[in-house]
Amino acid sequence: MAMEDEWAPATAPTPPAAPHGPRARLRAEIQRLIEAHSPNGAVLEIAADPRDLATPSIAYFDGEERHVIGLGEDAEKDGVTFHGGHPHDMRELFADGKFGVVISNRSMARDARFLRTAEEIRRVLAPGGLAIIITPCFSMVPNDAGAVAVGRKGNPVPDLTVTYRVHATPDYWRISPQAMRNVILEGLEVQEVRVKLMPPFVFGVGIKAP
Repeated sequence: MAMEDEWAPATAPTPPAAPHGPRARLRAEIQRLIEAHSPNGAVLEIAADPRDLATPSIAYFDGEERHVIGLGEDAEKDGVTFHGGHPHDMRELFADGKFGVVISNRSMARDARFLRTAEEIRRVLAPGGLAIIITPCFSMVPNDAGAVAVGRKGNPVPDLTVTYRVHATPDYWRISPQAMRNVILEGLEVQEVRVKLMPPFVFGVGIKAP
């Protein structure tokens, strides 16, 4: 176990290293999407991350009403209200058109009723409101990802794809970019659908018509 450097000379502290790893890269991409599309109004996150990583806690949303659903019991922390309900039925929590932005952060892979959740996202979005959806996907063949897939005899297998492993309980779904555009963002004005990172995630952004 490392000892604290009590003997170190008094110098200016070294800035902490920038966050790294898949979760940090996801958070950086969410931040980019928020800044690129400039949403305003109350914010809701349907979350898979711990409470201390809640997206509504970022400085961009200071002063807005902020909610997170899907993380254990009801609580409040740093001005963010956490709800333990189910995102596929939020009628008892939130009125129609309440939120200027709804973020689904990797939660649909763990949501047995994710199509209902997509409907609820559209319901609680205000006219002109922004939906940001991130979920594990499948889209790239191994060669595109810098890997080589071969069969038992060593022959290339071209019709395979790369995806995130089943890694949690529960973990139900992987979404294609086509499903993001045509199913999850159905009824919204699609702003962008992109596959990024490795293993791949699909990022979808849509706006509810005014």
